[in-house]
Parts: sequence; C-alpha cells; structure tokens
Amino acid sequence: MTGSTVEDTAGPSSPSASSGWARGALWLSLAVVAISGGNYLFSLSMARLLPQAAFVEFVGVQSVLLVIGTGVMAAVPWVVAREVAHASTLGEGAGHARRQALHFGVVAASVQGVVLAALTFVICLGIGGPGLALVAAGAALATSLLAAPVGFLQGQQRMSTIALLRIGEAVGRIVIGLVAVVALGGSAIGAVAGMPIASALLLLAAVVLCRAGLPLRRPRRGVTRELLSTALVLGVVQVLLTMLSSADTVVAAAAGWSDLDGYAYQAAALLGRAPLFLSIALGQAIYPALVAARSDEAHAEQLRLGVALFARLGVLALLAFLTVPTDLVAVVGGEAAGEVSALVRITGVTGVAAGVVNLLVVGLLARARSRSALLVLLAAAVLQTVALVLASTRGAYAVALTAAVVMVGLLCHLAVRTRSWRPWAGVGRSDLAGALLATAFLAGADASGSTWVWLLAVPLATAALLGASLHTILVSRGDS
Repeated sequence: MTGSTVEDTAGPSSPSASSGWARGALWLSLAVVAISGGNYLFSLSMARLLPQAAFVEFVGVQSVLLVIGTGVMAAVPWVVAREVAHASTLGEGAGHARRQALHFGVVAASVQGVVLAALTFVICLGIGGPGLALVAAGAALATSLLAAPVGFLQGQQRMSTIALLRIGEAVGRIVIGLVAVVALGGSAIGAVAGMPIASALLLLAAVVLCRAGLPLRRPRRGVTRELLSTALVLGVVQVLLTMLSSADTVVAAAAGWSDLDGYAYQAAALLGRAPLFLSIALGQAIYPALVAARSDEAHAEQLRLGVALFARLGVLALLAFLTVPTDLVAVVGGEAAGEVSALVRITGVTGVAAGVVNLLVVGLLARARSRSALLVLLAAAVLQTVALVLASTRGAYAVALTAAVVMVGLLCHLAVRTRSWRPWAGVGRSDLAGALLATAFLAGADASGSTWVWLLAVPLATAALLGASLHTILVSRGDS
C-alpha cells in the first residue's frame, strides 16, 4: 500500500467516482428482474407441458438447485473478487496476483462442486430416480465451477458482463428445457436438462472473458490457507445474512396458522423483500470499488455513495408500500389482498432495513473486518430465531413486527460500529426535499383512491427521489 488515495485519479465525491459501480448495479438489478420473470414463465409452461408427477419432480429438483446455487455464490466469488480488486492497487505485481486469485478460485470451486454434486445426487435420487439425479448433479457441478470466473469478473467491476452472461444462461436454460421436454415426451429430465447444458456454455464463455487471469499461478501455501480461511468466514456471513432476511418466512410456514393467514404473510414478505434484492445487486457492484479504495476515507466515500443511493430507493419503496392500492395487491394477494396490504407496510420496513444492513456488512467485509461482522450477525440470528418463534404464537402481525424490530435494531448497531465512516453523510438536504415531494405525490394519489392516479404518481415520485442519481448512473462516463 502506498498511502495514495482515490483522489489521485478522480475525487471520491465526484459523479465519476461512483458511476462505474452504479451502472453495474443497475445492470445486475435488471438482470435479476429479467431472470426472475423468465423463471416464472418457464415454471408456468412446465405446469402445462409436464404430467403432474413429473412437474412435482421438476419443482423439487429446481428448489434443490436454487439452494445449491445460492450457496456456491456465497464464498468463493467474493474471495476471488476481493483479491482481483486488490490486485489493481499493486502496480507491476497485479497480473501475478490476479492469476493466483483465479487459481485459488478454480481449485476451491472444483472441490466445492464435487461435494455439492454428490450431495445433490443423493437428495434428488429420492425425488425422481437416478437419471434425474445425475442431470441435477451435473447442474450443481457446473454452477459451482462458475464461481471462480464470476468472482474474477466481479473483481474487475465488469458487472454488465456478468448480467449479460446470466441473462444468456437463463435464456439458454429455458430454450433447451422447452425443446427437451417436447423431445422426451414430458419427462422431468428434459425440464432440468437445460440447467447443466446452459451452465456449461456460460462457463466456457466466462473462461474466455477471464483470460487476463491465465495462465494460472498457484499461490504459496500460506496464502492459500489465508484465502481458505477468508472464504469460510465470508461464506458463513453470507449464509447468516440470508437467514436473517428469510427466517420469518420459515417460522410463518411452520406456525400452523390458517391457510389465509399463512398465504397473506408469505405474499407480504415476498413483496417487502424487493428492496433487499436491489441492495444485493448494489453490494455486489460496489464491493470491488470498496476493496480497491486506497485509503479509509476513499472507502468511506464510496460506501456513503452506495448507502445514499439505496436510501433513496428505500424511501421510494416504503412510500409505495404505504400507499399501494389494494386492487393492485390483489394481483399477488388474491382474496387475502386486504391483509397483505396491511402486512406489507411492516414487511417493507424489514426489507429496506435488511438492504441497508447488507451494504454496511459489505463495507465491513471490504475492509477485512469479516470476523467482526460474523459475530454481530450470529448474535442477531440467534436472537431473531428465538423472538420469532415466541411471536409466532400471537399471529402474523406479531411475527412481522418482531422481524422488523430485530432488523432495525441490527441496522442501528451496525450504524454505530461504522460511525467513523459516516455512511449517512451522503444524504443531503436535496434528498430530504425530494423525499417530501415524493411523499406529497403518493399521499395525494392515495387520498384520491384511484389506482390510475397512483400509477401516474409513481414515476413522479421516482424522479423526485432519483433524478440526480439516475443522471450519475446513466450519463456520467467516468470510472471509480
């Protein structure tokens, strides 16, 4: 470390300092929306094309692979991304450091992939037989191997490339799955076949894009041990974050409520978590910039920019949750729309708070304070689990309030721990004015009682809150 700062190239408070990762976050968010929509339509298609028994097998395998896919991206990519981002500060040694990082990622992902493929085979064997289990195991292996090149691209801040690769993989998986189902006469194997094939094609494309990390260079034994230790801690931190943001839905599913209450809570939780998905994309995009920051102040400035952007999104989401017309909620909530409308005002607070928590934890991880984050999240997860179980005996509203209180409490604790970075300083008086204007738009639309007026007020509120941010993301061409 030379002690130089980001100001050597561009002032950290300038629009160009954040435009690179901000545009990357936008790309990743759009990819998440597109892929989620595609997966939903594909599942609907399988419900029509597959016999009932085969559809049950398909859903079971898809659920297993979803959990596996989340797990494989929890540790290895973040370690590789950290090392590649840090390599950008090393000058002449950057190339060697990048090749070491990719070597570690490939070996770790391969070992992880073999273990998870075997586990997937055993689990899926009981779902649909050896043929289906073998295809699912292949998908788990290919997905795991992707962790290394995805982490490499993340470390290079090539978020748009990752987004396009993910969208391409989703399109390939859906097309291959549809063709295979028709060709194999309604077999669950055909529905799942697109997963390993598309992942393998994506892996080949990603390897080509990561040629800057070739040829691979094996790290020294001490470096490997350090990277393994970091990967383990990062993986546990990511798992704990996932647990904290979804534990209430698990408790609600096991609480023994009426079908209507259970459905209403799950629908409200799904809607309320929408801001969290945007935070995850923002965190993935900003992490390399935080790691590569050449001083604590440069790191703090990047974190402030990220928190400020999400704060604007969070305010917009909360206003939407508070004013959304019931007939729009009915699209998801059905006959439970009234209860969903009431619950989402609470689950929305949880989702926004979880989004800020995610960014603050990313800030800690980027400054090598992962063990500190681990202890805090572990304590919060234990407290949350006990509190939610106790609250579940009092119904859906008690669980929703408990989840919100725990998440807001965790947010306040992390804010105190990161106070030296002043993560809130990026929110200024113009943002407060925008929030007031957005509130006026949506409150007026809510008072009118018209769904169409509310839909027209949403873009006005968005412009009031995000005008400056969108200009930074879409117009500025500088990089951090």
